[in-house]
Amino acid sequence: MYTFDAAKTDEPLYLACKEEELVLLRIGIGAFRTGRIPQESMAWVRKILAFFRDQKKGMILRFAYDLEGKGLEREPGSIKTVQEHMRQLGAAIREFSEDIYVVQGILIGNWGEMHGSKFLDQEYIRKLYAAWRKAIGPDIRIALRKPSFCRMAVTNKSSTRGI
Repeated sequence: MYTFDAAKTDEPLYLACKEEELVLLRIGIGAFRTGRIPQESMAWVRKILAFFRDQKKGMILRFAYDLEGKGLEREPGSIKTVQEHMRQLGAAIREFSEDIYVVQGILIGNWGEMHGSKFLDQEYIRKLYAAWRKAIGPDIRIALRKPSFCRMAVTNKSSTRGI
């Protein structure tokens, strides 16, 4: 696992193990909870993805507002901000789609793991999943934390009984 902060555009890029074929990249975006991700930070995200592509590593990506277990404190106040960040990040992700196996989560919650968030009801999950799918395109898989979140993301049913 490699963790980066999109706000710290001067962090070193490294490989801990040359033999790795698949890497998990966690990229923190919490510094941008109140506005757009600046172009300099978007360029940094692209540089990170290009580095691992050039090293011939398959990537699993997770973008998160929180990397310390404080999702409620670090998330944007508005779903519209999350959706805007998804649009911005999606453009970068699509450029590297051949090297990305899966994107984990929908940016929210503690560690980006979809728990400890104010955006966990079905309406928010459906909206965020739809925005993320549109942003990254149809070819990259999205992994959600629980099967119930998967159902909530793609159905209009409010009940998840029986699971």
